[in-house]
Amino acid sequence: MKAVIPAAGEGKRFNKDSTYMHKCLVPINGKALLLYTLENLTNIKEITECIVIIGENHEKIIDTIGTKVNDTPILFCKQKQSVEKYYDVFYKKGILLQKNSNLYVLVQSVIYLVGFSLVIYFAGTDLANGRITVGQFTIIFTYMGIALSNTNLILTFGQTYQNTKTSYNRIKELYQLELREDGLLKKETVNFIEAKDISYIFENGNGLNKISADFQKGKRYLICGSNGAGKTTFINILIRQYKSLSGDIFIDNINIKKINYEQLRLNCFSVMNQEQKFPSVSVVEYINLSNNTEYSTREIIDRLIMKDMYNIAMDIHEVLEKETQNINMLSGGEKQKVELVKTILKDADVYFFDEPTAHLDQESRDEYYQYLKKQKDKIIVVVSHNSQERQYFDVIYEV
Repeated sequence: MKAVIPAAGEGKRFNKDSTYMHKCLVPINGKALLLYTLENLTNIKEITECIVIIGENHEKIIDTIGTKVNDTPILFCKQKQSVEKYYDVFYKKGILLQKNSNLYVLVQSVIYLVGFSLVIYFAGTDLANGRITVGQFTIIFTYMGIALSNTNLILTFGQTYQNTKTSYNRIKELYQLELREDGLLKKETVNFIEAKDISYIFENGNGLNKISADFQKGKRYLICGSNGAGKTTFINILIRQYKSLSGDIFIDNINIKKINYEQLRLNCFSVMNQEQKFPSVSVVEYINLSNNTEYSTREIIDRLIMKDMYNIAMDIHEVLEKETQNINMLSGGEKQKVELVKTILKDADVYFFDEPTAHLDQESRDEYYQYLKKQKDKIIVVVSHNSQERQYFDVIYEV
C-alpha cells in the first residue's frame, strides 16, 4: 500500500486479513519450550522435569498442529516437523544423560553400603570379641568414611563430566549455526526505504499480512495501533532483527539481500528499542558502545542542550549522577530515557523510535517533537499508541 497524508487526524489502515493467521498457540509454544530447554538447561533435575512435561504433552502438541494443516499446509507442516525433530533429539539426549546420572548415583550408593557393612561386620565382631577397643572401632569407622568420600569425588567426576560435555556440545552447535545471509554492497547513506508485502506470524496465531509501506528522507512517519497489533514487529523486520515470512525490503531501490546490513545499521540507522537487554556497563559506556563514540558525561549533556533538549538533559544528568556503574540497576523509565538519548545522539540517516515519549513529562515531550521537526534531512519513524501525537507527523500508518 502507499503512504498517505493524514487528513482530519486519520491515517491509512494496513490491509490485514484477520483470517490469514490462525490461532495455534500450542505448537508455537511447544517449539519454544523445546528450544529453550535445549539451549538453557544443564541441571539434570531440570532436564528430567522438562522431559516429563514435554513427554506428557507431546501427542497434544503434534495433534494441535495437525488441526490447521489443511488450511495452511506449508506453514504448519513445517512447524510440526520442527517440533517432532526437536522432541526426538531432546528426548534421546535427555534420557541418555539421566541414565548415566542414575548409574553414577547407584554405584556410589552400592559402594557406601558395602563399605560400611563390611566395617560394621568385621570391626564389630572384633569389638565384641575384645580384640579392639571402642576407640579403635571409632577410628576405623572414621577413616573408612574418609576413604569412601574420596571415592565419591571420583564418581561425581563422571557426573560433572556429563554436564560439562553437554555444555561443550551446545557451544559447538552455536559455532555450526548458519550465519545470516548478508550482501556485499556497502551503503553510506539512505534516502528511501520501501517494504513490499511483508508478512509475519505471532505466537498467538495472528500476524502481519502483506504489509507495504515506504519511507522517504525529510518526512516523519507514525506507526500507530492497538497493543499487540504488530507495530514493533514491523520495525524489527525493517532493521532485520526479525525475518519476515514473505515480502521484500528495498533500500534506495536495492533489495536488502544485496546490502551489507551490519554496516548499514552501524552507519545509517539509529534505533530506540522499547524492550532492550542492557549489558552490565555504566550509562556512559552503554551510549558510547552503541554509537561508537567516546563522549564524557559532560559532552553528553552539552550535545543534548545544543539540540534544545534542556529538560531531557536534566533528566539524564540525574541518571548519570547516580553512583551505580551498572545500567541494569536503573528503573524501567530511566532505562528508556537512556535509550532515547542514545538514539538521538547518534548521527544517522534513519531514526527508529519505539514508544519514545512513554516515560517523558509534557515539557520533555514537547522538546522531543520540536527536535523531530528540525530533522529536515532524516527519515524519522516513530511507533506509538498515543493518538494525540498524530499532529507532529507527515504520514501515518495504522496497524
